[in-house]
Amino acid sequence: MIKLLLSLIFITISTAISAQERNFVFYTVEGQKIVYENGIAFLPISKPEIQVALSYKPESKDRGWIGVVIQNNSSSPINVNEESLRIYSQSIPLRVYSYTDLMKEQKSHDTRRRIFAVLASSSSSSNNAYSKQQGTYQSNTNANVFGNNGYSATGTARTQGTYQSRTYDATADAINRAEANRRNDELFAKIRAQSANEQSSIQSRALRANTIAPGNVLYGDIGIALPKSSNSSPVEITLQFRAGSETFEARLRESW
Repeated sequence: MIKLLLSLIFITISTAISAQERNFVFYTVEGQKIVYENGIAFLPISKPEIQVALSYKPESKDRGWIGVVIQNNSSSPINVNEESLRIYSQSIPLRVYSYTDLMKEQKSHDTRRRIFAVLASSSSSSNNAYSKQQGTYQSNTNANVFGNNGYSATGTARTQGTYQSRTYDATADAINRAEANRRNDELFAKIRAQSANEQSSIQSRALRANTIAPGNVLYGDIGIALPKSSNSSPVEITLQFRAGSETFEARLRESW
């Protein structure tokens, strides 16, 4: 049964892959062997009463996901959650993201998107309802002055400058406002859809606290913080997953 579920971990769940993703591969110790399902590498580890299969999926330069499949072959129920996983790099513990952590992060991203959308909508009002006129003008004024004793004088006054004006068009304003409202409604609809999709992905993907009854199988993913990359040698991390009274250990090395 566990083999049939290996391919479900990453087929049923889609995640965005960053251009800066970092990939890690398992390296085995004696008695361990990598198997592949649909291009995904899994490390199965079997103990008398519990079987576990681990996998890795990249996300970004700072985070990856550990896929876990657990089959309970014992006669007693066992409890697992995201805290069942411990991860180390050079004996230094790394962060494991809980379901609550992931949902808070998603809501924070969603809040920022909504703020940016509000700012964008508030600045999207168009000035096309106003027509602007501008130009230059120039004029000459001639004057003749006559005085006593036949005195006369002639002069010319020249003026020039620039002008500009705006004329309001109510019809154009109504059309612009309607179009701006349509764009804003479309933007917020996309944000709501994206938020719903992200929450659904986390809910269906992230491993949470569960009790596995005898004979049952559970699978899910656990987000992990990645150590800083190194220019001198591939980064290595150690995983320890506890299920029931058993601890399953695996090692990963960054692929260059």
